[in-house]
Amino acid sequence: MSKLDQDKRANIHKNVATLDGDDLEILNMLSARVRLGRMNYGPAELSTDGRDFIKETLEETIDGLYYVTAQLLKLRRGLR
Repeated sequence: MSKLDQDKRANIHKNVATLDGDDLEILNMLSARVRLGRMNYGPAELSTDGRDFIKETLEETIDGLYYVTAQLLKLRRGLR
């Protein structure tokens, strides 16, 4: 592991140590998604990754809004 990676890990540990409650839960969920992505697709290599992250973010955001809106409608209608 490079010195830079060691410093990044130390910084993450320092930041995590200040968290609790919901903030810690949110960070845990985010890191779990990164781990899952790494298991499915390998480590992030931004220098060779040809994806358009802005376009993908827009598409994922639209999907998320659809799912949230659908769930809100179900709740309004008394469905689960």
